Amino acid sequence: MGKLIIEEHGDVVVVTMSSVARHNAQDSAMHAQLREFWPYLRDSEKLKVAILTGDGDKAFSSGHDLKEVAEEYAAGKTPAYLQGTGLGYPHLFTTGKVLIAAINGYCFAGGLLTALGCQLRMCSKSAVFGNPQVRRGRGSRVPMLLRRAGVPMAAALDMVLTGDRIDAERAYQIGLVSRIFEDKDALLEGAMGTARQIAMNSPRAVSAVIRAWEAGIIDWPMSMASGVWDQVTEAMVHDDDYRERTMQFASGQGPGAQKA
Repeated sequence: MGKLIIEEHGDVVVVTMSSVARHNAQDSAMHAQLREFWPYLRDSEKLKVAILTGDGDKAFSSGHDLKEVAEEYAAGKTPAYLQGTGLGYPHLFTTGKVLIAAINGYCFAGGLLTALGCQLRMCSKSAVFGNPQVRRGRGSRVPMLLRRAGVPMAAALDMVLTGDRIDAERAYQIGLVSRIFEDKDALLEGAMGTARQIAMNSPRAVSAVIRAWEAGIIDWPMSMASGVWDQVTEAMVHDDDYRERTMQFASGQGPGAQKA
């Protein structure tokens, strides 16, 4: 039975998907815990960034636990995820918080869907990505989320129509991930460093970007998005956070004094 390991480090939380024997496949128990976690993250006044990763050295997540589904079918049962209980993929929830996928090893199918539900994705050199749903006869939102992540159409269709795997370097080339690290230890250290940097930035400015991403505004044509976004950025210029951080920059003290 899968589980989540949740570790809070100040304003950053590390969430580890753990089902090592099944390459961190997401069974009904893990999906139930994910469904509980996202509202918790949304409502937390302390937590600003969540890092999502997989247990062990072999996998981020191999996807939905099809062995559990097969066992349910063999027992004459309707799979749990088809009984209206819902799934815990992050793209199905809005939290207003930054989500970072730290990907080591296998990242397949529902695991890839999970990573694509995060705003940032980074990986180790051992990461392997794939969407073998065409080989399993399953539908998937991965094609849409690959495009939303900025993966070019040709590369996205190649992945989803063939079911073939790509390595970390190819994932970086097509924009699926933004950073590659030597190994898992370096990956988690890098993800934590990124999370702490984001947590130090203006909560209002970060939240505005995340809310726009969650609402799909960033994907709108510029002619539509600019009118909405300009109102958001104009409002930020007049708030206390902007004034305070501007003074910090001028004085060289405080989080607003960070150099670019």
